[in-house]
Amino acid sequence: MGAQHLEEAVIARITRKRGEWAHEKEWRFVTGQAGPKHFLDDALRRVFLGPRVKPEHTARVCEVMDRRPVEVLQGEIRGFELAFRSIKPARPLGECERVGIGKFDPVEDLFAEAELKQFLTVPFEALLEECRRTASRPNMEAMAGIDLAGSNRNAIYFWTTYKLRSGREVFHKRYFDRRLRLVLGKD
Repeated sequence: MGAQHLEEAVIARITRKRGEWAHEKEWRFVTGQAGPKHFLDDALRRVFLGPRVKPEHTARVCEVMDRRPVEVLQGEIRGFELAFRSIKPARPLGECERVGIGKFDPVEDLFAEAELKQFLTVPFEALLEECRRTASRPNMEAMAGIDLAGSNRNAIYFWTTYKLRSGREVFHKRYFDRRLRLVLGKD
């Protein structure tokens, strides 16, 4: 079996469920290229453990997720139902283990404060709050810049550096409109 056929077979297997599980109405899809993927710590919100997971595995998962904003739930069989109960609550972002230093300095990072104030239809404090919220993310290393974007300057961009647990740094640019709503597909 060639590599292409093997990949197709694996994708077909993991995206389909047997008929007796159709009542769960679960959707599965695979996207992107094969290989390792890198995610920020707060991308994962919950971990669901089955009802028969060994206690030592449950303890290990809770230990690994302890200083992260991730809730761990344990499945329990109740009659013919499967229910989940929280066994480790998600930590608030401010209490999570930091990977990046979370540097945000309004004087350094807001290049054109007067232009930003003129552009926004919300109070400038809302922009500062969004910057602080971004800086509170566990992987956030530093703001690389916040300014008006585009030739017709119709959006604000946040250029942010994140540090992954592997030590690798990744850059991400987000765009916001005048009311600080995220603008998708702007890159």
